[in-house]
Amino acid sequence: MKQIILFVLTFLVSTSIQSQSEIDAQKNLNIDSLITHLDIDTSGWHNIQAEINAVPPMDTVTLDQSLDIAKDTAYASKLLNESIGLMNMHNYDLAYLKADSARQIYILRIGYECKEVAHCLNQFGRTNYLENDFSNSIKFYKKALAIMLKKYTVANSYAGNLCYNIGLSYFQLEQYDSTILYNRNALFIKTIKPDNDFSAVIASYFEIGKSYMNIGNLNSAIEYLQKSLQYQLIQDPHDSLKFVEIFLYIAHVHYFKGEFNKAEKYILKSLEINHKANGNQLNSALLYTFLGGIYEEYGNYNKSIELHL
Repeated sequence: MKQIILFVLTFLVSTSIQSQSEIDAQKNLNIDSLITHLDIDTSGWHNIQAEINAVPPMDTVTLDQSLDIAKDTAYASKLLNESIGLMNMHNYDLAYLKADSARQIYILRIGYECKEVAHCLNQFGRTNYLENDFSNSIKFYKKALAIMLKKYTVANSYAGNLCYNIGLSYFQLEQYDSTILYNRNALFIKTIKPDNDFSAVIASYFEIGKSYMNIGNLNSAIEYLQKSLQYQLIQDPHDSLKFVEIFLYIAHVHYFKGEFNKAEKYILKSLEINHKANGNQLNSALLYTFLGGIYEEYGNYNKSIELHL
């Protein structure tokens, strides 16, 4: 049965079931207090700094330096924007070439250690990630992060986003300890320069929770998924499909703990929200498959067969 559950997880993307009064109470929590009390383990921060400081630069330039256009940062910005558009259209090779041309122009005009070059390297990382080349995506993300940490204050959201991107790539490589480490550091950066946008906080807590689930630390998985849920309630309590995602993973953790009654409650809640939000039909089908697996564990084979048909 666990094979079916893992199959469901591969198709669906990211507390106990709360009453409406509990949800309303959480939405009214003091935002400053939440930021101040982000429970983050910062012990890995110096390890990250040492690792990133050792990253070699990518400062080769092959453009004809005599060309005036090679000194035009506005043109470089145009190239980078075109690269992003091409990437969104899945034209990864041309996207990479345009981003590399932009990078070389920025090096000639501004120098290697500038945020513009970091943006180009981030684009390399994103392109490699979308092509499922996660080792290379990590390499480029780290080069971008090295620039941001050496040249700029750590208190910048871009460095936090890069930590998160590195964590995503490690997750795809099933290197969950590294996913946890980099997402914790993304959260650490968030505490240095807090704001009222919790999107990055929600995402990092979610990735940490999923990673703990995959390494079998189910209590920590529940803890971090609950934190993701808490901040989602404040960030956007109306983003129904995000709640489906979070509830789904909490259900899986309870399933793996053998707490089938709790898993059932979360899946039923996910189905209810997904239905009200006119969610994806494939998601609903897979949720029903999971629910059937739970009924099978109960020994309710008639219900299980009904949901699998």
